[in-house]
Amino acid sequence: MTLGVQGVSTAFVRTRVLPETPSGRLTYSAGLSLAYCVVTGTQLGRPFPPERQAKERRPDMAGGRPRGFDTDVALDRAIEVFWRQGYEGTRIADLTEAIGINPPSLYAAFGDKEQLFRQALDRYAAGPARYIFESFELTEIRSVVEHLLHGAADATTDPRHPPGCLTLQGGLAASSAAQPAIDELTRRRSSVELVLRHRLESARAQGELSDAYDPLALARYFIAVYQGIAVQAASGTKSAELHQLADIALELWPAIAPSRAEVD
Repeated sequence: MTLGVQGVSTAFVRTRVLPETPSGRLTYSAGLSLAYCVVTGTQLGRPFPPERQAKERRPDMAGGRPRGFDTDVALDRAIEVFWRQGYEGTRIADLTEAIGINPPSLYAAFGDKEQLFRQALDRYAAGPARYIFESFELTEIRSVVEHLLHGAADATTDPRHPPGCLTLQGGLAASSAAQPAIDELTRRRSSVELVLRHRLESARAQGELSDAYDPLALARYFIAVYQGIAVQAASGTKSAELHQLADIALELWPAIAPSRAEVD
């Protein structure tokens, strides 16, 4: 049995993580969500198992949340703080100041700091990092990679947000005390590679990609470029330069195999 990212069976990914729709096509944005669930052991968008519910259950919010409190706005502000300061560099005082609530209200609304961080990551995935899901909705494998790289160049230099990527910036310079949060970031990054590898494997099986190329090696290469774009953006590299980097990486795109009709 072949193991994928973080020891996840690629066969399991094919049969359980990326189920076919009635039309026979794979829904990869859903697949990415489910791949993340497999990698992390969570159930994104579904009820958690009872033991997880007990761990994640928020305290009773009666009397703890200010009138007019908007959870989405609060999470957006938390994202900005974690993005700029990293998980460990962020204090509860920083979060309460940014959100505009006191510590008891924060704990009542979100649980502890780690739980708030996980919720902020989910909000980030559905907002600034939405391009990742959109990439895997595309049909042609080259378009998937192209949208992923150029989407990263846009998102990591968006002036509305801090430069770089939350899943990278959030885990810099962390001690062992922050290891659960770091592991969460690692699993989320790994889920992208896992689904990209599967798309490349599918492309090769369908004749869209030459059999001479290793999907795992290609996935690792393009994920290295993708993550490198975020690192460069955090260092101040301009959007146009990052798009140029993406174009150069795509120039190395593997040769496409002849169609099966031509081979026959």
